[in-house]
Amino acid sequence: MAEILGEIVWLMTEDPAGRETNVSEIESLVMPAILARRFHIKYAQVPDMRRPGATTLQPVAVRVFEKRMPEAAGQPYPVVLAEYSVLKAKP
Repeated sequence: MAEILGEIVWLMTEDPAGRETNVSEIESLVMPAILARRFHIKYAQVPDMRRPGATTLQPVAVRVFEKRMPEAAGQPYPVVLAEYSVLKAKP
């Protein structure tokens, strides 16, 4: 899981817009998809290297958080580590 997160963080920080994003913010955006196994990483064809070239993440568990935090329904908010176990239980 750490390797996958690292590859996605690396990809996002290669983009000039992503360089300004904190790793903790990227983590809150991508961990739900990683834990629910709703992602795909494409690797670039680089001789003698395995290098990520692109990733696709699927949105997950928005309704779970809206039930737990009704005041945040419809608002963008980060996923906290304590909520990750809910995602694993209900992918």
